[in-house]
Amino acid sequence: MSDLIREEAAVGLHLESTFLNWVSSLLLTSPLRSQCHLPSIPRHLILFCYFVSLSLLRLLTIITLPTSCQADSIANTRVEIVALLHGLRAAGKTIAAYGAPAKATTLMYHFNLTSDVIKYIIDDNPLKQGLFSPGLHVPVVQCETLYADRPDYLLILAWNFAPSIMKKHEKFLHGGGRFIVPLPEVRVVKDLS
Repeated sequence: MSDLIREEAAVGLHLESTFLNWVSSLLLTSPLRSQCHLPSIPRHLILFCYFVSLSLLRLLTIITLPTSCQADSIANTRVEIVALLHGLRAAGKTIAAYGAPAKATTLMYHFNLTSDVIKYIIDDNPLKQGLFSPGLHVPVVQCETLYADRPDYLLILAWNFAPSIMKKHEKFLHGGGRFIVPLPEVRVVKDLS
């Protein structure tokens, strides 16, 4: 077994033991139960919940812990996108983003995409327009801003919808703009052919 696999297994076991300690202290210790005014719970039900929780935790650990290959890929993508965007900004290019789904916030934090890098985020949902991205405070604007302001590059934060977004805004490409699709691999789109 490689060192990396051993390390990932150790992380999983640590999470598992931490969780089990928490569950057992919550359900099995009498001082906590009396402080919280929990009803008396039969021991067999507590143990059943305990083992169901353990099984779910193991399943989640298997599903969510990235493999070393995935972790390397994510790290490489981060380096690549950060270098690309900061290089474009250093060259005086303007960058906007398209799409403000919840996963965009995760991506923006992981890739450190602040308002210094992204001028604004375009979103079709009127409920999001006029607001700011959580924590990073990048303004969310309406779609018409794309054609009024004409940024040089448009980073597609809703990358799973990239083909339909690019098709919808093909006019942006014809006007000299470029799309940047960050995932699953970084690519700059100059035309749709």
